[in-house]
Amino acid sequence: MLPLVLVLMAMVGAQADGAPALACRTLVPAYRATVYASLGLTEGLFEVTLALPEGHAPVDLVGQVIGGGGGVVSERSLAGTSAGTYRLDWALADLQPGDITFRAEARLGGQVIASASTVVHVAAPTQREVVLDRAGVLCINGQRVFPIGIETSDGGPLDRLATYGFGLAVLPLDKPTQAAELASDGRVVAASAPPEDDAALAGLAALPGLGLWQVAPDGASAYERLAAADPYHPVLVTTEEAPSAGDVVMLRVDLGPGADAGDRVRRFYEADGYRRPVWASVAVRKDTTVGAARVGAFSAALGGACGVVLDPRDDQSPEELGVRLEQLLRELAGCAPVLVGDLSDERAACVDSRVRVTTRLVRFDRYVIALNTSGEPLQATFSGLRAGEVTDLADGHTVLAAADGTFTVPIGPQGVVLLSVGWPESEGPAR
Repeated sequence: MLPLVLVLMAMVGAQADGAPALACRTLVPAYRATVYASLGLTEGLFEVTLALPEGHAPVDLVGQVIGGGGGVVSERSLAGTSAGTYRLDWALADLQPGDITFRAEARLGGQVIASASTVVHVAAPTQREVVLDRAGVLCINGQRVFPIGIETSDGGPLDRLATYGFGLAVLPLDKPTQAAELASDGRVVAASAPPEDDAALAGLAALPGLGLWQVAPDGASAYERLAAADPYHPVLVTTEEAPSAGDVVMLRVDLGPGADAGDRVRRFYEADGYRRPVWASVAVRKDTTVGAARVGAFSAALGGACGVVLDPRDDQSPEELGVRLEQLLRELAGCAPVLVGDLSDERAACVDSRVRVTTRLVRFDRYVIALNTSGEPLQATFSGLRAGEVTDLADGHTVLAAADGTFTVPIGPQGVVLLSVGWPESEGPAR
């Protein structure tokens, strides 16, 4: 999942040396700073950073939401504020579709001494929205989804891929997509290159089989066109380096000796400034073992990838790959509801460096996903959580974490385990 570093729209007011200054950015909504009905947002959140010269008197900090007609929709004030960062919420319920402006002002004795602003777009309700939430997770009609995809040049109905466990088809950039290919029942969505014709683009955008548009890494103008024409589908870019355009980056990761897909994902996030979510593309050849594919896919997911796409090589068909990797696809699907959960404040750690681990919060329950990257069976010991029951959700076996929170579970060679460690929030953090 995208790390909780929200680098979004930032507009900074003019600042002279030693003068008061404001900077503000939109925290909620995040994706293209757009409000979507499907996400069920009832309030927005913006962050204001106030800089004051040393010894300057406290000021009144005012945040205003300004509608398309220029009128103030809502206002929040914080009296007597000094230099620092503040978060202000604002109601979304009464906003009408169109652009609105959030404006922050620092006032002293009624005089505005610094200001900054940012724009938020309110999208009109639609029957089907495929968007990203503020954590970079794909949402279809408000439901979080961890895409399990395949790169395919095969034509034909998308729904056949669902039989093998795929929920996403990444289609060739250089091959025009026909409407008949996207007319699915919604179990599988496609990432497709956009048609040049505006009417054809609108027609494909209305189909349930379209999940994302896809452009080349240098397709800044194509991205701008799509963002303006269709606010309801993100734009995917496949690349090796940080591209200039796109809402989602599909990053190719290696399965070679010494490769660490999770580390590759983390390094890309750092290079990209945590601006966009990453999906990992894992190349699978005919001689790639299920274990090696599992390590690549899960390493990327535990390293922060918000989706995994398999890239069949050596002329493998989707059907061949689906049959061969049936167990892996089933494991990914089983872990998907946890992979789209939020990172937990309490996090399990393993003393064995060969084990990759993440701890996620789904509603009020915590889960641990652990991956053995080695070819040997392990007895993996974890710490960092509080005492209680730990249940392997695959076989139902339960172990008891010790008073200090440590517990040990077996993990097979290049295997993965999904553990329930569901303690309620009210018990507080581990000591």
